[in-house]
Amino acid sequence: MRLILLTTTVVLMVAKLVSMMSVEVPSAPEILSMGCHRRSTRLTWTSTGQSPVKEFRIQYMTSWSPNEWINYPFLHPIHDDNVPLILNPWTNYTFRVIAVNNAGASNASLPSDWCQTEEDVPHKNPDNVYGRGNGPKNLVISWTPMPPREQNAPGFFYTVYYKQDDMPTADWHIKHVLDWQQSRLIVENLPKLRPYRIKVEAYNSLGKATQEAREVIGYSDEDMPSEAPKDLRLVDIIDGRSAHMSWQPVPPLTLNGHFKGYKLQVWTDSYENRSEQIVSANTTKALITIFKPAVNNTVQVQAFNGAFDGPVSNNITVSMPVDVYPDTPAFMWTRHTDRHNRAVIRITYEPNWTNDNPGRLIYIEYRRKGIDSIDEWTNTVPEGMDESNQHIDLVDLEFDKFYEIRVVAQSGELKSSSNISTIDTGLNKWPKPTTTTTREPPPTYAPYVPPAIVPSDDSNRQEGKTRGQDNDNDNRSPIADEDNGADDSSSKTPWIVALVVVLLFIAVFVTGFIYLKKRHTSSASESNNKKTGRNKVSDKIRSVSMTANPNEINSLVINVDNQRNNTAAANGSLGHDEGDDNDDDDNDNNGNDDDRHRQVYNGTTESRH
Repeated sequence: MRLILLTTTVVLMVAKLVSMMSVEVPSAPEILSMGCHRRSTRLTWTSTGQSPVKEFRIQYMTSWSPNEWINYPFLHPIHDDNVPLILNPWTNYTFRVIAVNNAGASNASLPSDWCQTEEDVPHKNPDNVYGRGNGPKNLVISWTPMPPREQNAPGFFYTVYYKQDDMPTADWHIKHVLDWQQSRLIVENLPKLRPYRIKVEAYNSLGKATQEAREVIGYSDEDMPSEAPKDLRLVDIIDGRSAHMSWQPVPPLTLNGHFKGYKLQVWTDSYENRSEQIVSANTTKALITIFKPAVNNTVQVQAFNGAFDGPVSNNITVSMPVDVYPDTPAFMWTRHTDRHNRAVIRITYEPNWTNDNPGRLIYIEYRRKGIDSIDEWTNTVPEGMDESNQHIDLVDLEFDKFYEIRVVAQSGELKSSSNISTIDTGLNKWPKPTTTTTREPPPTYAPYVPPAIVPSDDSNRQEGKTRGQDNDNDNRSPIADEDNGADDSSSKTPWIVALVVVLLFIAVFVTGFIYLKKRHTSSASESNNKKTGRNKVSDKIRSVSMTANPNEINSLVINVDNQRNNTAAANGSLGHDEGDDNDDDDNDNNGNDDDRHRQVYNGTTESRH
């Protein structure tokens, strides 16, 4: 079964590979027609050539951007050979089509005829409208110009409106700007430091824009503030990055414009590398959080209005400590009972890297709700958590009680605590896992089941078998399912090539198997021949004479004739067979006899070959 599955997989993969290799880039499409309407068109084309097409791309060029082809923005890939297109008014369009498949994109089709859409009023007004004075008794109104592709008709111009905002009965003053490239209008002889309501509208020969213009507030005759804040001083230090600073407010008559607030600037080595924090205009004491720990920081402050920054105050030096409050930690919790029927709360810590300071020590604090003092917490400092150990089990909790739990991050003497979670340890109240983070919580542990009602092993095995069968059904050949949707327009040639490749694979496999089999047989035959040669040599030395030295008193001559070997030789029996095995045993016995004779007679042996 595995061989069939493997073969099928190889066939499909080879077929897919060959199919991809055999697919060519599509030929360039041919545009058939284009219907041009007031603000839309319908483009129709046809594919040429035999290569399959995965999708089409449409590009356009306008009279406002000649020689620049732009992809038409579709929400989904285009598979049809005719589509409607929405166009801008008062624009000349030409189109071309590109076919795409797995091999790449085709050449673009020949451009279509030009299509000119009808005129319309502007669909928007200028963006980034702003007003402020930059000189005595004036107001500069500025905006972003609208390019021709947004004008929608000839005769385009801007209409600028302004009126004094602190006078309820004031009328709009109107100015026309005929040059569409102009980006500002200067209004002279206005009262000093007065707020003005401003708006700019777009018009063409057909009328004003369909949208209402947004109104903004600008101030006339703004100048640089003439005085700097005084008495800048340090109130207290919070940690290595933050401290409270205070200063005296700037007199209103010295602001010379619309007061926006204060800028506090902090640096350590050079003013060019300063950091800046802005506080509101009605503030003279603020928490500044842009200091650098463990070094001396220089601080200064200045006021600013809608047009200019004022002079800077005196600067002071602040020596910042090393420790910084850790980023507020987060955690999630689950609860269950262990085998000793104890309520177990698992707290999983999630470090906070917002300011790259999750804390040097992380631990848990918990207490009985409504019983313990508001300041008395039990903690797990000896079991501190870190990146390698991000959870702790609380096992000394009582059933049917409410507990308050939080995670604390500590750096030096500075601590940051998470939000407090209230947990009910009631046996019959099993909530879903609760978390103070968006991460997915770990699975909830099932309650402990007494041994008397534990399911039997047979039922567990049956359940495991059922789950295994379901998993087997889910894990069947995903490749076969994936490739069932192969392109029907592909040629049958890839399948023939794939079949040939599989047959070659099988032939190589069979040839290798036969070669290994023959090699094994040859090795066995060679081993038998070597053993037969050894038997022949042993037959020649079967006759052994042991002769005592004639000079010795005790001597004995023993002639041993192996009649069984002679008989076998007379009958023409050669090779290693059962008789030879017995001969080997006899030889072993004779050798043992010879050893006994050597021990008894103290003679010498001599073998003749």
